[in-house]
Amino acid sequence: MIEDNAGDVLLIQQILSEATAPIKVRVARDGEQALQILAKPDLIILDLNIPKGPGLDLLARCKPTRPVVVFSSSSNPTEIQRALEPGVREFVHKPVDFEEFAKVVRKMIRDWANPEINSATCG
Repeated sequence: MIEDNAGDVLLIQQILSEATAPIKVRVARDGEQALQILAKPDLIILDLNIPKGPGLDLLARCKPTRPVVVFSSSSNPTEIQRALEPGVREFVHKPVDFEEFAKVVRKMIRDWANPEINSATCG
């Protein structure tokens, strides 16, 4: 997960801890940290507005071949379109309501975190 908001990180970790299958979460809080952990994830959950290398810049530099889901509070249509161009599988707007937040996090994991289908690395 590439996310600088500690509250969102905590919520996502709490939601994933309730999953029936164990899910290991690695967190990068900025673009520099993200480049260090992107080598072998099954799924990348990316916030666009992170320090030290905004999400769109990170995608352009890294060109991940693993599934990337942008999970952002942005509602800017241009930013959303730009985020989808580098191969992002889905753009998910961060809900404000906790129940809806949990629902979309579970859906992202269910839809995209399948290590047998997803292979390759970020170079």
